[in-house]
Amino acid sequence: MNSKHLYQQGFSLIELLVVLLIIGFGIGMVAVNVGVSDTDARSEAKQFANLTAMVADEAVLNHQPWGVDLFRGIDDSDQANEVFGYRWLQRVYWQPPADSEEKPRWLWLPFAPPGIAAELYFAPQLALRLDMEDIEKTIEPKVQQQQKPELQKEVIKPDIYFWGNGEITPFKLTLYTGQGEQQLHTISGDLLGRIALDLPDDE
Repeated sequence: MNSKHLYQQGFSLIELLVVLLIIGFGIGMVAVNVGVSDTDARSEAKQFANLTAMVADEAVLNHQPWGVDLFRGIDDSDQANEVFGYRWLQRVYWQPPADSEEKPRWLWLPFAPPGIAAELYFAPQLALRLDMEDIEKTIEPKVQQQQKPELQKEVIKPDIYFWGNGEITPFKLTLYTGQGEQQLHTISGDLLGRIALDLPDDE
């Protein structure tokens, strides 16, 4: 009766290193995704709150109504992803050309407030919810501005208004993770123009 020698073959050192590398890479990706999302949310919540307060002050100082338009759009730096963005609007009295049948009227048009970019985007990891008087308002796709106001068929208008007397449209803007499963931070404003920022665990 022949005896058979059984050999137990283990993993080679290279195989073990490859497995550890894959595991480490996976853990690292999860950590980076979670960390970037939270970091971006905190930073951009603060930015939106600060800029909103600045534009509200600008409306009061110059007695010129302003507004902010929240929209879904495509980030110019990343054409593959739909992201949330916002742009500032100023209320202007438009006079049509002499040969036009259009009548003069007030329009809301994109403008850059002093020292502030005209249009900004939130990080792709973030989703938004806008509530007005405790009712969720749908954030619509961006309405493109035409070169001439007389060609503007879709009306551009603010979601949040800043008036020269200091009043603003009461609102609550909540930032979520991209899939909307986790609430991160909230910016809110009241009729008297006070902007509040809720950053959980902020020191």
